[in-house]
Amino acid sequence: MILSFATPESSSGIYEPFPGFTVIAGILTSFILHIIMKYNQLRQAEQAAKASKSHIVVIEERNQALMKKANRLVEKHQNLEKETILDINKSVSKIRTVEEKTVMKSTKIESSQEFGQFLRQMPELMANKHIERLLNEIFETENNLAQWKISYNQQVEYFNTLLHQFPISVIAKIIRLKDLEFYKEHSLTDFTDEMLGL
Repeated sequence: MILSFATPESSSGIYEPFPGFTVIAGILTSFILHIIMKYNQLRQAEQAAKASKSHIVVIEERNQALMKKANRLVEKHQNLEKETILDINKSVSKIRTVEEKTVMKSTKIESSQEFGQFLRQMPELMANKHIERLLNEIFETENNLAQWKISYNQQVEYFNTLLHQFPISVIAKIIRLKDLEFYKEHSLTDFTDEMLGL
């Protein structure tokens, strides 16, 4: 039996500058492809977070517009109520009382819950389908806003996690990529004594 062994030089026309070059080139190529894929994944996560933040802005604007309508409605009905109280006071007593001089403070509605409480005090308004629809839309925008805030924070967490994984962390430092910030509520005003009725 004749055994023949083929050496790399005789079996193919591939030239290697040194033995094992093909293996090293393959490993290096796969490492570069891995870095490119991770970088693309990082950029995709960044864009998803930016899109979520954009959705939050749109929903906040919609919610603010609806809240302005709700506040106008509340203000209108508080003014009517104030005028009615003043008319009753004038008819009962010709003397101007201290109550007449005090202006009813208009409370600014900031949530669907507050608007709903106001409407429960005025059942004739709750019967209006358009007002009920306004309340439902405010409620819906608040829910959507909460969902997009959660989604945004999850996407920021994912992006920041990718950013700190090797080998992207090295590249991120070179190209100065930074962590995205989590969603923070707008600064809330302090509760004043007037707000609390103190």
